[in-house]
Amino acid sequence: METHRASLFLGPLFPSLVPVLTACAALAGCQPALPSGADGGSPGEAASEPYVSLEPDAPLMSAPPVVRARVVPANGESVDPSRVLFVKGHVGDGHVRQVENDDVSQALSERVVPAVTWSLADGSVVIAPSVVLEPGETYGVLSGEPPLGVDVRVAKNDSVPVLRRAWPPPEAPAPAPFAIFCGDSALASPPSVVPVSPGEAPARLRRGVFHEIGDSC
Repeated sequence: METHRASLFLGPLFPSLVPVLTACAALAGCQPALPSGADGGSPGEAASEPYVSLEPDAPLMSAPPVVRARVVPANGESVDPSRVLFVKGHVGDGHVRQVENDDVSQALSERVVPAVTWSLADGSVVIAPSVVLEPGETYGVLSGEPPLGVDVRVAKNDSVPVLRRAWPPPEAPAPAPFAIFCGDSALASPPSVVPVSPGEAPARLRRGVFHEIGDSC
């Protein structure tokens, strides 16, 4: 049976939930667990050095446009969620020092991508951009504790469709427990329930808007 995977770009739905339900909300191909580290290590292993991995699992130089990054500390340490940023453009040692010293310049602050950040039990931190990233562009993940800076390049071509929120309207300020997301083509039947992070709250998925009408939603 042919399967399709899709990334849902949520925008604000629930006040306490991440605005982007990454390709973990994959249609007929959900991957709810964080993947093995794209830059070394895996989520259950002790890391000798801090690193960044992506979800869905992808090389740092070929990330999907809807993605979240996990900053994993060295064994026995933890990441400070208040000093983790996702920014547009290349990052270097000077940018890392700014975040480490809580002295972010105006130039760097203007590059910050809107994102939701939360801590995991193992001391790592997940940062999820709340916008769809631009294909072919370079972004950076910065951490002040531990000090770390990693470039992330978005793939120019990504075969996974992005489902954008059609209802409530994207400009609607109020969160809602129900939403409609649509793509450009017909979708396979999704898993009935997927977890939405943070908190792993269950979300129910159904293809079609009303009585299977609208198979691209």
